[in-house]
Amino acid sequence: MSTQSIYYNPGTQPIVFAAAAAAWVKNTAYLTGILVTSGGSTYFCLVGHTSTNADDGFTTDLAAGKWLLCTPILWTPGATPLAITKTRISAVWDRGAGHLPAEYKWLASTKWATTVVAGETLRLHLITADALANPALTEQYLTFGDADLAATSDILGAGGCERMGDIIAASATDQLWLGRGRISIFDRYVGIGGYNNSAAHALTSVASNHWVMFTSIPSVIEAAA
Repeated sequence: MSTQSIYYNPGTQPIVFAAAAAAWVKNTAYLTGILVTSGGSTYFCLVGHTSTNADDGFTTDLAAGKWLLCTPILWTPGATPLAITKTRISAVWDRGAGHLPAEYKWLASTKWATTVVAGETLRLHLITADALANPALTEQYLTFGDADLAATSDILGAGGCERMGDIIAASATDQLWLGRGRISIFDRYVGIGGYNNSAAHALTSVASNHWVMFTSIPSVIEAAA
């Protein structure tokens, strides 16, 4: 009996935990990470640019590789800057009843409200479960819910959480910072916990400065020919 390789792709569009999208506008400056809507779909800005000054300019910019079709999920620092030792939990991504274990590439961005010290970090945690929990927090168990949470202890070290990685400020300058990595996801429901691990600085309250994007990596399944 021989086998053949079947490539399983858990999703054709990336999942972006980011701010709610606004309609695309011509002749407008867009930063990497901004979400827009056009033609009833949501797109993620891959390249900072000024949009083409024409009513149908989105088609031109999309063809030039400046936008990526995506599925958006809400992650926001809240109405006020995310303070030191605070955590923001995203809304929930439901991978569906027929979900399979899958590997994803992740890319994330953040920005502090003022100039930071090199080495300050936003810690990112993956929060997963096979059953959608009550969106509340108890002493030792973190559940889903789009909420700004005080963190007097490392609440993200509780069960159901996995450290994804850090976004690290490389120098003392006020700009967007990026982090990236790979992670396997096994459960159906997925959330993001962003923990401000800065020693002295809050994150900005500008939602478009903070996002996490997951792109699926096709997996090989060996099957009988």
